[in-house]
Parts: sequence; C-alpha cells; structure tokens
Amino acid sequence: MTIEDLFNECGGFGKYQILLIFGIYIHKLTTGWSMLQMSYAGFIPDWYCSLGPQMDNSSFYKNDTLKECSLNNSHTGYQEEDCRSYHFDGPSNTVVTEFNLVCDRKWIKATITSIQMAGVLVGTAASGQLSEIFGRKKVTFGFSLYHALLNFGAAFSTSWEMFAAFRFLIGIGIGGNLVVTFAYPMEFMPMKWRPLLGIVPAWFLSVSIFSVAALLLSDWSYLHIACCIFNLPALIGYFYVPESVRWLTLQGRFQEAEQIFGKMAMVNGKPPPKSTRTVLEQVYKEERESRSTVKNYTYWDLFKGRQQIIISLVFCYIW
Repeated sequence: MTIEDLFNECGGFGKYQILLIFGIYIHKLTTGWSMLQMSYAGFIPDWYCSLGPQMDNSSFYKNDTLKECSLNNSHTGYQEEDCRSYHFDGPSNTVVTEFNLVCDRKWIKATITSIQMAGVLVGTAASGQLSEIFGRKKVTFGFSLYHALLNFGAAFSTSWEMFAAFRFLIGIGIGGNLVVTFAYPMEFMPMKWRPLLGIVPAWFLSVSIFSVAALLLSDWSYLHIACCIFNLPALIGYFYVPESVRWLTLQGRFQEAEQIFGKMAMVNGKPPPKSTRTVLEQVYKEERESRSTVKNYTYWDLFKGRQQIIISLVFCYIW
C-alpha cells in the first residue's frame, strides 16, 4: 500500500478535502487583491498644471494645462514655465495623486510595479525551501500574517520610496503564498482528484472582491488597510487546518500523521485505515533510501549543459 491508497480508504475526495481546500485557498483571496493593488494605486486620473494660486481660477486653466508638464503662459505674457503643482480631477486618491507621479516623475509608477514583482520572485524562490524545512502549515500562515502586516504598514507610507520598499516586501508575501497554497492541499488528495484544484476560482474571486473594494473605498491607503483586515479571518484556520501528512511522514512524525488520517476518515464517514502506521513507516523508509542514493539538485542544475540551458530558457520565455 501507498499513501494514495490511504487517501482512497479515507474517502478519496470527500467533505474533509473540501473543507481543507477552503481553509487553505482562502489565503488566495487577498493574494490576488494584493498582486493587482497597483492597478488602482497606479491609476492616473486627469490632471492639469498649476503655475500658482493666482491662476487657479483663470478661464484657460483647465483647457490649456490638461496633462501639460509646462505652460506657455501667453495669456498673461509670462514665459513658458514648469508646473509648480498639479491638480487632479475626481475623487480617487491614488499613489500617483499622493506623490505627484507625473511629468518628470512618471517613471516611478512603473518602477514600483517592477519592484513589487522582484519581491514576488524572491518569495516564490524562497517559499518552497522554507516549506520543506518548517512545514507547509507554518509557512502558509506565516506568509499570510506577514502579508497582512506589511499591507497595513504600506498604508502609512510618507514617500514613494517608502511605498516602493513596502511593495517589495509585500511582493515576497504574495510569491510565498502563491507557491505554498498551490501544493499544500494536493498533499491531502489522491492523484486523480488533484486536477480539480486548477478550477477552484480563488484568484478570480480575489480580483472581483478587489474591484468592488476599489470602487467603494477610492483610496490607495484604505485599500491596503482593507487588504490587511480581509486577510485576518484566514489566520483563524491555523487552529483547524492540519499540517501536510506527507511532510509529517517524511519527518518521521507518524503519530501526528496517523491522527490526521483518522480524522479524515471520520469526517468523510469512513472507517480509519488499519494499516496506516505500517504504510507511513514504509514510505519514510523508501524516501530515506532514495535520498541517500540520489543526487541533491539546486537551481544551478537548470543551467548545466547546452540542452538543459535551452529548455530552461524556453520555459522562462513562455512564462
């Protein structure tokens, strides 16, 4: 027997797995929100140039200065001047309006997004290894708490540099959650049911919720605070969602894994498997023997040899 057989004896894909998917995928509801945060925070409303308070009510003010970085003030006889301040139309308060990211500062908006995605890269690269060391549960909930706190902190940014630093750190949380929450529920399901996880609409729900929140709040800082608050209920699952039975088995923690199989069978209305301990010990033994004879690989092995380099670069390009 294998762990796959134990899952099937415990009901395969049953009520336990459905509840587990909900408890883990709820973390994705804020991940998508956070990933697309800059789609609102970086929105550029109509704006116009101001050369000073005395011109704010002039007749040509809005028409002639709309999205102009300098003004040839022929109406008043002045030479062309750079804008002294900017006026933004509409109720939306974005990072662009907060820090005047237009004209000679317009490059900053795209840079902040790139900085965020660099954080996502760091998070995705680190989370897999962290989950192998500390377990899926601690890393999943740890990244969620980290992600919530960083969103709260970002709401109080006083400069674009400070905001960019927060977006990098938030990106690490996004990347970490994306990787761990993808694999975590799979380790409780028979192989034939795993493709179902690909159609769980967690990401699409997340984007939809974010759209509604942006419509209602209309402020980049409020959206960050709301993302933090929305993330907090997911942390309650730490007291109910179990650690991966596969990870526990490979750590030699058979009693904990056995208890989870017992609870899984009970929730799914099945009798607990009688040979659970034997199967877990056999899996542990086979994995230890395999690791002792097989070479350990690193990221560097993806770029060793001409053929491997080509394959790796093709996949990077596709993504």
